[in-house]
Amino acid sequence: MSTPSSCSADAATSIGATADAVKAASPSGAIAGGVFAGGNTAAGNSNLATSFTLGGDMMMNMIALSMICDTNRSFILVYPGYVTFNWDGITHTHDHHGLSHRTGDLTVGGACKVAGVLDMLGDIDMWYSKKYAKLVGLLDSIGEGGGKLLDSTATMWLPELSDGAAHNLNNLPIVIAGSAGGYLKQGVAVNVEGKNIGLGNSEKTCVDGGDIGNTGSFGGNVPINKLYVTLMNAVGCKGADGGKVTTFGDFDGTGTTGGITNPGEVTKLTAAG
Repeated sequence: MSTPSSCSADAATSIGATADAVKAASPSGAIAGGVFAGGNTAAGNSNLATSFTLGGDMMMNMIALSMICDTNRSFILVYPGYVTFNWDGITHTHDHHGLSHRTGDLTVGGACKVAGVLDMLGDIDMWYSKKYAKLVGLLDSIGEGGGKLLDSTATMWLPELSDGAAHNLNNLPIVIAGSAGGYLKQGVAVNVEGKNIGLGNSEKTCVDGGDIGNTGSFGGNVPINKLYVTLMNAVGCKGADGGKVTTFGDFDGTGTTGGITNPGEVTKLTAAG
């Protein structure tokens, strides 16, 4: 790689990656407000809020700057889950992980013990959706060649699990912005399995404050490995033989045996599929 002429102090300033902004986004001292944080203090909670808001936004700026300077081409931005959202108008009293279990703690199954838990999870999802939109908008504001930086990327947002109570990936909602230079479809919603998508049992029962019970499975049997294979091919990775990537990981079933049983891409996601 060579450093492009667009990599400059002016470029950093234009996207907000200045020394003063970095300092403002970097809290000093303890960060509290999570389920594992001891001695939560006003200062500690304030530092957590700063880390998630200004800090998270600055990480997006640094991602964009690294892409402009071509110092890296692959990025993962992860917000920790063991935190209680208490900023940007959200005033929760349970941490995100406990809410995802629908119980307010780390137990699995039993009753939905937190009143309004689905609305709280909706608050958090909405907050994250705005952060994703912010990153996408930033990449779409930077020119590259005859288009925008976003056009050359596959900028993906996905939660760790589709159902925190069941700890599964069934019907996991995934959003991808950018076509990776035309490789991926854009402007469509794709049901990759083609089956009707229903609500998980933990969501249905929580509406009535009932028992989570058997969370069950409502389809969603396309291995997520295939998504990663698709993305690797979209950004130009090659397999061992110099051709397309066909597999990712050691197995793609529901157990640790069997190996990769469904290799290849999710063709419904590609522009040619």
